[in-house]
Amino acid sequence: MVLLKLTLVILILEIGERTMCSDPCKMEAESSPFKLPQSSLLDAPDEEGCKYQLLFVEAEGPLVVNCTKDCPNGEKKTVTEGEACIVTVKKAADPDDVIVLVGSCDKEGSCVTKGDSDCRTITLPGPDSDEGEDEEEGEEEEEEEKGKKKEE
Repeated sequence: MVLLKLTLVILILEIGERTMCSDPCKMEAESSPFKLPQSSLLDAPDEEGCKYQLLFVEAEGPLVVNCTKDCPNGEKKTVTEGEACIVTVKKAADPDDVIVLVGSCDKEGSCVTKGDSDCRTITLPGPDSDEGEDEEEGEEEEEEEKGKKKEE
């Protein structure tokens, strides 16, 4: 009986260790199960009028959503090779966050990882989130100035 309990404890510890050591960003590279909301993406035109989309991450800079650009003549071109891009996206526990696997654009227009997984949890910007805060701050300052002028 003791041997059976010992075997069970060892199995539980081994299974627990495997789940803790597994890749926290394990995602299928074929397709993303979650699409980024359009309100969180920026359109980035180049000098030829070709457009592609970026997810701007405050601390890290822009991430290319798709390594191909749509050009006005219907042609598809590749984004600059080596540009940081999003391989896959999945929802995080927090509804405002997503977990992205980051790679780099290759010369064929695909987003590929370099072997080591670069997983990041990113808080999605809300629609016009920065502008709304700035406007509110400006309105508050104006009200304070009006209040001071009335007191004088």
